[in-house]
Amino acid sequence: MKPPQSEDAKRAYIEELGLIYEQSGMQRMAGRVLAALLVAEPAEQTADELAGTLQASRGSISSATRYLIQQGFIERMAKPGERRDYYRNKPGAWITMMRRGTEQFRTFKEMAERGLNLLHSDDTEVPRGLKEMRDFYAVVERDLPEIFAKWEQELNQKT
Repeated sequence: MKPPQSEDAKRAYIEELGLIYEQSGMQRMAGRVLAALLVAEPAEQTADELAGTLQASRGSISSATRYLIQQGFIERMAKPGERRDYYRNKPGAWITMMRRGTEQFRTFKEMAERGLNLLHSDDTEVPRGLKEMRDFYAVVERDLPEIFAKWEQELNQKT
């Protein structure tokens, strides 16, 4: 068993991951809540526990957990005999989110193709960006199913 990390190290991790998620377009508080749940011991935490850990208002925790549930990152659960709700990381969230992203990748590829059909220039530089966009998303769309299959195979070997 690994030696426990200090609470200061966990807080620093939570803040850093919150910033990273903010840079990728998520609200910082949602990133902080997700990070807090990723390092939570025990894995299931109440809103009050999250508010204490993050030194945040109950309202901001509520907004963040609602967002994270909608996005598929976390789930709300109940424990027998308790009236409080608990939150934890949703099993299988990462591959589910990436699969949802493949629909967006297909849309981006189709939009690049539509954009190319609008162009009538003989200048090879004009369509370059759209061709790169189309070709990139075509590769992603083609290769992601294999990556998903590898992940599921690895996941099944671990269980």
